[in-house]
Amino acid sequence: MSSERDTLCIVTGASRGFGAEIVRQFSAAFGTDYSITFVLLSRSLAPMESLAADMKLRPGVSHVHVIPVDLGAVDRMAEDVAAVPELLTSKSWEHVYLFNNAGSLGILKQGADMGCAGVRDAINLNVTGVIIFTNLVLGAVRAAGIRSCFVVNTSSKMAEMAVSSASLYCSGKAARKMYHEVLALEAPDTLRVLNYGPGVMHTAMQDEIQALKPESGALAALEDVVFKRKAATPVDESCRELMKLLAKNEFRSGETVDIYDLRPDLNPFS
Repeated sequence: MSSERDTLCIVTGASRGFGAEIVRQFSAAFGTDYSITFVLLSRSLAPMESLAADMKLRPGVSHVHVIPVDLGAVDRMAEDVAAVPELLTSKSWEHVYLFNNAGSLGILKQGADMGCAGVRDAINLNVTGVIIFTNLVLGAVRAAGIRSCFVVNTSSKMAEMAVSSASLYCSGKAARKMYHEVLALEAPDTLRVLNYGPGVMHTAMQDEIQALKPESGALAALEDVVFKRKAATPVDESCRELMKLLAKNEFRSGETVDIYDLRPDLNPFS
């Protein structure tokens, strides 16, 4: 018989960086209260398997499912992630948490220098794939009669700020932000939605920016924070603040909360 505290936690982009930290800290924050089943999704299988092996040893973690998938391959999305809706409808979950964390910088070039294929691939991964996957999850949530579902989008200040040579990233973050705001309006009785900005962290994305050697503008400022001033926001601290938000559950559904709103002491630009 299912426990009334059974909780399903789905994390995209779970193989590294902020996504992997979400998995670790979710178990730490909620493992004493819930019996947690994790679903980890990413293109990189080996690091997810390593993370899954570690999580299986944690208190409160009952199962860990690993799904290697390219969420930018939108034409085969339903087939590639079929196990997720099946799992959602397999038992009576008290809570479902979906962390939409997967994404990429896309092409860091001026618009006139971009090719069609690169634009399509970036939008598919950062926008279209997120929408399709979330819709599949929410359809299964509704079919299963689940009454408590949290959807968390990893957002960014660049959803609201124009940055030269980062039009695809800014546009993708803006589109995701609005999509999640609309979700909050569509099922207010069962769905809690949060856009969370984790801040400037030293992750693989920042390594990609450094490789471009930007000389000026916002991208150069990011490089300065991470690599020259060593003032990046610690990944674990940002994730810890996110878990506190979810535990308190006092945010307005659809709201955008940035780490620097919660922890101005961590803001490298102040």
